[in-house]
Amino acid sequence: MKKTIDNILQQFIDDAMFLNNYLKVENLSNPDYDAKLTVKIGKRIEKNATYIIQNDGTEQFLKLLDHANIAVASFAAEYLYPLYPSKCIGIIKKYAKSIKNPLDRKREEDLIDGLENDKIFFTGHFKTIYGKDDYKSLSRE
Repeated sequence: MKKTIDNILQQFIDDAMFLNNYLKVENLSNPDYDAKLTVKIGKRIEKNATYIIQNDGTEQFLKLLDHANIAVASFAAEYLYPLYPSKCIGIIKKYAKSIKNPLDRKREEDLIDGLENDKIFFTGHFKTIYGKDDYKSLSRE
């Protein structure tokens, strides 16, 4: 069966919601916690976001920025940042403020800092995803 953009978007949403819950600090000490699973799901999120963007699904993907679940919107914002940097940073900041645990919030604050200060660890994958050396030139704002 050929994957459609809609199927891949739904997988992205499901994975984002799963990781949002699974990666909470209180779960990390759970004996059932599986770090390999988080890596697997994280790689699938990256792969799916890349596929969507590279296969004419960007306009559909942009709709996730308005998703009812702020975590889903924030996960999408991480990948759509080159297109709408101000809007995406705003979404990630809103998500960070919604997180009660300071350690969980720190992860999002680090992401915000990394994007705003163009730290390669947080922005290096944009070149691969968008196929452009200068991701900042993609801004639609």
